[in-house]
Amino acid sequence: MNVNDSGSGRRIAWLVASSGFSPEERQRRQDEIGGYAPRGLELELLTPEASPRFLSQPTDFGPAVASMVDLVSSLDPERYSVGVLAGAIDPGLDEIRSGSAVPIVGPFEATLRVVETLGRPVTILTSDAVIAGATRDKLASQYPDAQVCSVRHIGVSVAEIAGMMDDPRALDEVRRSIVAQGRAAIEEDGAAAFQFGCMTFATLGVRDPLIAELGLPVLDPARISVTVAGLIATVDEPFVLESAL
Repeated sequence: MNVNDSGSGRRIAWLVASSGFSPEERQRRQDEIGGYAPRGLELELLTPEASPRFLSQPTDFGPAVASMVDLVSSLDPERYSVGVLAGAIDPGLDEIRSGSAVPIVGPFEATLRVVETLGRPVTILTSDAVIAGATRDKLASQYPDAQVCSVRHIGVSVAEIAGMMDDPRALDEVRRSIVAQGRAAIEEDGAAAFQFGCMTFATLGVRDPLIAELGLPVLDPARISVTVAGLIATVDEPFVLESAL
């Protein structure tokens, strides 16, 4: 996709650093996450051509950030009002922002602001040990005062989950593992809320079952970041109160 093509309307650029998702999965994610966008604002999923297939190892983060810097520098402000860095821990956010032609929302940053307002100890639930380690490093270096009581993972990588999308039983097992880690976080870590630390979790239909089974709030970085992006995209528009009648 040529990010400089003009188009009618204003868009949110959903910026995915992993190129390993199938076209069908990319479309599914665009449709589902796009449902969080305000009416009249379209969400469009973009991936840099040179990005790694998945962020599976610490060495994948550097190339992913470099490819994303190249992509955001070419975003046309006439087509895109705002971008969302669609990685749940905001890899390279400052560098990507500095080279972008449009504002960039970081889901991790935005969600931690909600955590701060919520005022509850939060457990971050993520995919595997690599991402859990990167999350802990991010918290220690950039958010040392965040109200995060623990970071837990299910031991399944995003690449592995991507390979399960046509296997309902395997996906059900992933969902059960997420709930199990949430339950352990309550019992062992004192968690009073949860935050998804893996953007893939936001599209697995696990948020509502997690709330129903464990009775605690679940902060979804996809929903939160698209909501923030929608506010940024419409900040210069007149406010019209629609009547409920």
